[in-house]
Amino acid sequence: MSFSFLENKNINLKNKNIDFIFFCIAIFLLGSAPFLSCLFFIYCLFRGICKTNYTILADNFNKAFIFIILLFIFQGLHFTFKQDQEIYNWDYSLNWVSMVNWIPLFFCFIGFKPYVNNQYKRKIIAKIFIAGTIPILISCIGQYWFDWYGPFEILNGLIKWFQRPLSPNNQNVTGLFSNPNYAGAWLTMMWPLSISLMLEKIKMKKFFKSKIMIIINIVLSVSIFLTNSRNAWIGYILPIPFLLGKKSLKWYLPTIFFTVVLIISSFHPSIPEEIRNLSQYLIPENVQNKFREIILNFNDYPRLNIWLNAIVFTLKKPLLGWGGSAFPFLYEIETDLKNSHAHNLFLELSVSYGLIISITLFFIFCILLVKSFNYIFIKNKDISIIDKSWWLSSFVFFFTHLYDILIFDIRINLVCWIFFTGLRNIIKENESKDDLFKTQNLNITKTNFTKYP
Repeated sequence: MSFSFLENKNINLKNKNIDFIFFCIAIFLLGSAPFLSCLFFIYCLFRGICKTNYTILADNFNKAFIFIILLFIFQGLHFTFKQDQEIYNWDYSLNWVSMVNWIPLFFCFIGFKPYVNNQYKRKIIAKIFIAGTIPILISCIGQYWFDWYGPFEILNGLIKWFQRPLSPNNQNVTGLFSNPNYAGAWLTMMWPLSISLMLEKIKMKKFFKSKIMIIINIVLSVSIFLTNSRNAWIGYILPIPFLLGKKSLKWYLPTIFFTVVLIISSFHPSIPEEIRNLSQYLIPENVQNKFREIILNFNDYPRLNIWLNAIVFTLKKPLLGWGGSAFPFLYEIETDLKNSHAHNLFLELSVSYGLIISITLFFIFCILLVKSFNYIFIKNKDISIIDKSWWLSSFVFFFTHLYDILIFDIRINLVCWIFFTGLRNIIKENESKDDLFKTQNLNITKTNFTKYP
């Protein structure tokens, strides 16, 4: 893997910017070798925090995350020293273990800022992300068409690839992930980056590179479809009009509408049989099955019951919650059914840690998305398409977590925080431009006032 493209006024190897190189290596390895990737990330995190240690509290977002960390610790101590056990089989140690999904990643938001603090770096990282996704695409193709299951080992087992065998009843492609939703989440977060790089190469008339990106996007699209994940399918179609612009709505909205009508027509009993048969011919069976259970039996949709129970649990203990990873215990006690999480990130946080933490984190994400959207899509018409894709990848993550939870995979979690850290830098860059513009206007006004009293 060559890093010759890092020779730039912003990132110069002659200045021995080894930290950024390590950060790129960590990103490249994240999808296929997460253990090695995390070793590089730990070094980069330590170096990043050292670089910003005097300015950490100058950022209101950092203050908010530090506040949440203190609440996490307080809540953990509360359950550790609490005498009575309210949930059968739940242990207070689970509270501390579940915090691993959160507290270290909050520090990543602080420590990763130097690595995504300008447009050029974010473009390089987007390229590295796509390069690191190629092994995942290969694994998806191998799993579905060539029965590649492994385990495959290199470096004496330090890197191990294993994919579960597909069966006639389960054709959901997982690639190098343990779950098709995890695989779909990774691929859909990479999708906006890959599309933006392709459009950029086409615009610059780089024939060979644009053809490569077209091939990657085709394979990426096929792999997303093969995960058989509704989350992935929705995440695939959401970014398209944002990347292609308002003009694309002329065909995008009719296409979405026509596709939804076809899907419903393929199984809804009120549709005439002739039309239903034609729709079934046009719509793949796995797509029909995925939406049939929701549309025909929406009141019995399992997640509705999960969400309602999560709300009830939250209202019973709204301030500090029930403790980390408490939801599956509570849900089994209440319903005699097993479910590992609340299928909504903020409901999960509310049940486990209380409304203060959940609402605070929700508003942090919303503020980051809204403020960066304002600068990227409204105020700054000339902003890089890479920064647009950066926002879209973040939004896909946020939107998906309103009806599922994927942060339990460290790879998905790290990608999320890298994207949100980039959004914070985009906001900061544009705020600095606004401040500079105001200062220049103020100076001009003062000069005119002095000249013409």
